[in-house]
Amino acid sequence: MQKIGVAAGHDAASLNTFLQPGCVASVWRRQSPPDVQTWLDRLSPEVLPRGRVILPLNAVKTSMRHVCDMSGLIAGRE
Repeated sequence: MQKIGVAAGHDAASLNTFLQPGCVASVWRRQSPPDVQTWLDRLSPEVLPRGRVILPLNAVKTSMRHVCDMSGLIAGRE
């Protein structure tokens, strides 16, 4: 079996590497919109949400809201 480990790419198609045997994770490296990056840069690391979950695509948005709520992260338009 070929070991892939963690794959990374710059487009959604690169996430398909996760389906390969031996791939434990796939990271989509995306450029954040400038206003979102500015907001993220101002956050203290202590308030950033932490979590590790495996979800179907249709559950990501709701789950991320819960993780952010649990961390105490203040809601913003971002």
